[in-house]
Amino acid sequence: MNDIKNQIKIIILFTIFSSCFVVKSQNEQFTDFIDDFATDSLFQISRVVFPLPYITWSFNESFDEEKEDTLYITIDKYRFNNLHYGFIRCGEAYPMLYDNFDCKFRDTGEMVFRWVGFTDMDLRYYFKRIKGKWYLIMIYSNDPLE
Repeated sequence: MNDIKNQIKIIILFTIFSSCFVVKSQNEQFTDFIDDFATDSLFQISRVVFPLPYITWSFNESFDEEKEDTLYITIDKYRFNNLHYGFIRCGEAYPMLYDNFDCKFRDTGEMVFRWVGFTDMDLRYYFKRIKGKWYLIMIYSNDPLE
């Protein structure tokens, strides 16, 4: 009888012990993530690393010299950003996805969601996989209309 109790205890302890070390090896797919990120404001704010660097360009008064400006957006100043996701079907602009910050295709934990089109617009959203989940870590905007 004690042998059966001991075997049951061992099985229970083994089950508890092994479940503590189960690691979710499946990384989140970027295509699933970006759909949710562009359409769900609560999901989006949970996946932004704050303060969020926002890099843009400014010109002097005579517009003959431009310089890079970096602003840091805090959580209280952040506004939902649909990434212009609805424009995917319009045909005037198209998104480019890169799997690293160098905008070259390799298998990494980095993605750049970049809009190409609309005059000289260059709008990039930088995402990084952290512990298997995607997060927005920076926005780069070189939009002459902004």
